[in-house]
Amino acid sequence: MSAADWMARLPQAVKDAPFFRLAIPGSHDSLSYSIRADAPLAPDCPDAVRILERLFGPVTRSILFKWSVTQSLSLSEQLQLGVRYLDLRLAMPAEPRGAARGKETQPHVVHHLCGDEVGPLLADADAFLAAHPLEVLIVDLQHFYHFCSDDHQQLVNHLSGLFGDRLCPYWPGATQEISLSWMQAHGYQVVLVYRCEEVRGLRGVWPGEALASPWPDVRKARALLGFLERGLAARDRRCGHVAQCVLTPRTGTVLPAGLCSDLRSGLAARCNKAVVPWLRARRQQRDHLNVAIADFVDAAFVDAVLNLNCSNPAAAVELPKIADKPHADVYL
Repeated sequence: MSAADWMARLPQAVKDAPFFRLAIPGSHDSLSYSIRADAPLAPDCPDAVRILERLFGPVTRSILFKWSVTQSLSLSEQLQLGVRYLDLRLAMPAEPRGAARGKETQPHVVHHLCGDEVGPLLADADAFLAAHPLEVLIVDLQHFYHFCSDDHQQLVNHLSGLFGDRLCPYWPGATQEISLSWMQAHGYQVVLVYRCEEVRGLRGVWPGEALASPWPDVRKARALLGFLERGLAARDRRCGHVAQCVLTPRTGTVLPAGLCSDLRSGLAARCNKAVVPWLRARRQQRDHLNVAIADFVDAAFVDAVLNLNCSNPAAAVELPKIADKPHADVYL
């Protein structure tokens, strides 16, 4: 199966299954590769680090940088690898006191440090989708910092202009009714999950409850696997579910270890070494798993997730006919 076109190549029975029963590989803090070592601190940076940054300046930022970047592959490389879920946290840039924010001001990617503007980065996703018209991408906007109501509206307008008719509509019950084949037939390629009440109800915007994403907040692989097992067993099958296959460092661990270690070697490698076999062993239980995300995604992780779609028992589920529903003429 070609990873760049894996959705296009799925068996028809799997395409006809409920979309949120597919096994979909994703990346954690997907655009953090755009963060640089000399970047300013982001709004989500812990207070303890801010104090140290005032005392030690660039040294603190260089340590934090090693633990802020969660992906080494660019967005285009991730999509070519098979990633179909993006996890984003965004912040509006701080303006000088008394200065008005310009209408063209765009939010930046953040993860303790500030990365690039999100608009040009997501343009790469739109270009990929144009070249791969049967692929579908979930864009999950998880966290927002320094946003006002106008900023949310401006961002939705920008994303609507970028993705246009590729945006899949949402309606109550959509999580149980849509399938990949239905989306492909109508040219819908982007599920835009926007976890903020400010934009609820806007066309093409999916609310956060459509895709549950529980955070493990653990530092040991064994604790993580236990959390993931419990979460999958208890997940609500009426909506999507993100299995966050990541370990979370503590500030007290990062700063002492920062000079000789980083997120990849200190946690992510150990985490992925445990997660990939766990995913492979779930093949007989695959109807429980929907989206799985990891730090520093690679071919082994993506393949382990994609292989869960083989012999997919969820394909036996018969979906309601969307065209028979009273809202169908609004969305089709």
